[in-house]
Amino acid sequence: RRTGKKLSVFCNAGCIKVPKSESRLFALMEDCIHEVRMPNFKYNFHPKIWVVQYRNTVDNRNLMKVIVMSRNLTFDQSMDIAVTLEAETTEICNQAHQGLADMIAFVAKKTTPKKKRDKILGLVDSIMHAGAFDCGSDFESCGIPFFGG
Repeated sequence: RRTGKKLSVFCNAGCIKVPKSESRLFALMEDCIHEVRMPNFKYNFHPKIWVVQYRNTVDNRNLMKVIVMSRNLTFDQSMDIAVTLEAETTEICNQAHQGLADMIAFVAKKTTPKKKRDKILGLVDSIMHAGAFDCGSDFESCGIPFFGG
């Protein structure tokens, strides 16, 4: 129940398969799920991105983790490719993360109650102050564009 206050899942409006039988898990998640309708109805909201913020309570450092996946969360047996990017937050604003920050700010508008929306908007600030994501030795840098809202 405590996790439900810290978790938000955004999905394309009208595309959640509702279970036929009652489930305690789904009842706990009900307040975590937010449907997103794109302003231009030709397009779906379809990113497969998880943004996680870890806070070390001992030294008050923050670590941002972005996970990008290749497929939907379904019950099929398809292969999935995932990329994990990590960076510590800093005092310096990092314009390279503007696309990801814009997407999080866009979906935050779809969130109620206000307290949860404000937490998500706080995540936007953390994203903008994250250092360069560690993309491994094969890449110099990476970015996540947002083509919506």
